[in-house]
Amino acid sequence: MNKDFKAFALHYGTAVLATRARKPKDKALVENAVRLVYQRICFTLKDRVFFDLHSLNQAISPLLDLYNERMYQQRQTSRKQLFLDQEKPLLSPLPIQPYELLTYKHTMVQKNYHVFISEDKHYYSVPHQYIGRKVEIRYSETLVEVYSYSSRIACHFRNRTAAAFSTHDNHMPENHQIMKDWNMASFLSWAESKDPVIYQYIEKVFVQRSHPEQACRSCGGIQRLGKIYGTERLKSACLRAISFEQYGYKILESILRQNLDQQHLQQDELQLPLHENLRGSAYYR
Repeated sequence: MNKDFKAFALHYGTAVLATRARKPKDKALVENAVRLVYQRICFTLKDRVFFDLHSLNQAISPLLDLYNERMYQQRQTSRKQLFLDQEKPLLSPLPIQPYELLTYKHTMVQKNYHVFISEDKHYYSVPHQYIGRKVEIRYSETLVEVYSYSSRIACHFRNRTAAAFSTHDNHMPENHQIMKDWNMASFLSWAESKDPVIYQYIEKVFVQRSHPEQACRSCGGIQRLGKIYGTERLKSACLRAISFEQYGYKILESILRQNLDQQHLQQDELQLPLHENLRGSAYYR
């Protein structure tokens, strides 16, 4: 059996017995049954024309019932009666989900702990411990499964969104799990809980950046500075940075590292010095 046929049999709990090579007697009952169906059903319909499958099935159905209820020549029973007496009591319920044909692909887990299905141009996550290992992907129309040495390590609903990622949180390294909650709303909420000055600064960081992802990385560093230096020092650093209209993690980190946040801003340093060559605003009145 090939992989697909074996999977089909396992899905429906069926045992498959292949016929032996060069042993035509293994198929005698099957071939004879095909011959009888041609004689009793197909031959009866040979002069009729059908334009769709539904009408053909409607014509076959009563003939099939007659064929199954027809008594055997040497036995006082019919095919239908044999099925009801011997086979039906042994049948199991069908699986809830019908069998779906699988596609198999061998690939290597990328450094971002995802595997790539080129058909959909979509990435699916696996546990980060498997980075760099070879795995087997089995996917159907609705499901994607990833196996390592016959053990399933990941399962996703199939997603056909190109250049996108399907990621389970428990597949991520610990530092990446922290980053997954990074967004503008979460950082602004954090800043609001600390101080209005910090909130104003974080808001400006997002305004200054072209891409939200860049701002999130910067705000993540600012949040970390708050844990290291405390809210009051971070507030003072933000005030100093705002006065120079500098927004970002690096400027705050530099201010705090050099203890500049503890120095008061001198207003006279921000004013132009008096000089005869500087005419000032009064000159233009």
